Amino acid sequence: MSLTPIQHEKPKLIDQIVAAKRKELLAKRVQQPLSLLRDRIEKQDPARSLVAELNWPGQHLIAEIVRASPVRGAYAVSESTAELARSLTSVGAVALSVVTESRHFGGGIRDLISARQAVSCPLIRRDFIVHSYQVYESRAYGADAVFLLTALLTTAQIEELMTVCAELGMESVLEVHTQVDLQRATSLRPRLLCLNDWRLEDFLLERGTALELLDNVPENALTVASGNIQTFAQASALFSKGAKAILVGAAMVAAQDRQAKAQELLEGTRGDRDAD
Repeated sequence: MSLTPIQHEKPKLIDQIVAAKRKELLAKRVQQPLSLLRDRIEKQDPARSLVAELNWPGQHLIAEIVRASPVRGAYAVSESTAELARSLTSVGAVALSVVTESRHFGGGIRDLISARQAVSCPLIRRDFIVHSYQVYESRAYGADAVFLLTALLTTAQIEELMTVCAELGMESVLEVHTQVDLQRATSLRPRLLCLNDWRLEDFLLERGTALELLDNVPENALTVASGNIQTFAQASALFSKGAKAILVGAAMVAAQDRQAKAQELLEGTRGDRDAD
């Protein structure tokens, strides 16, 4: 009698990423103890406020420094991180999201360092943050805020990380992908929320998620909408439902004319039509 082999389900990419991140953390905490990070933090200028930027009237653009995605592969970006940061802020980005995950998104802590040296706007570290050590690391290397993925953390863990952020003078942005995420996040009364159209389980796009989530955002939360925003129609729909800012990565990074792209997203006009 032959036996049917047991089929083991392959771990989801997000689980692989988080497992690798935890392993990486073990090495980092030995190589650079928390005491060294605290020393670096003491030498940093006070953190810049994303809340203050988003409280200004109008519709805002947060651009993202990202060099790859698990789905699309590497983006065609030849500029250094410093050049990219200066370019994105020069066309109107009020803050920069800096992706520091290396294996699947092409980033690293070096990008945070370079961006901080190049620009003075708020920097938000975007990574898979699962431990308070990463918050200290973020502040030590110039981040003013961090994204916290609600789906990856327990409520107690989120509270702990938000507390560490506050103690370091940083802001936390709770990132949500589902109604369940949003319910958990809003129970913590966050000042900043990021609503994302990308599905965490497979990094595929589920267009319309952020729009639906905007219906249930509490009034006191400042909301950033994210997820492959490419056109004025997409941006306008999000702004009309209450988003204070859009977070745009690939469309801005890969744009041949970033000024025109920023104007298109925020105003519905392209730069080359301004003179008409």
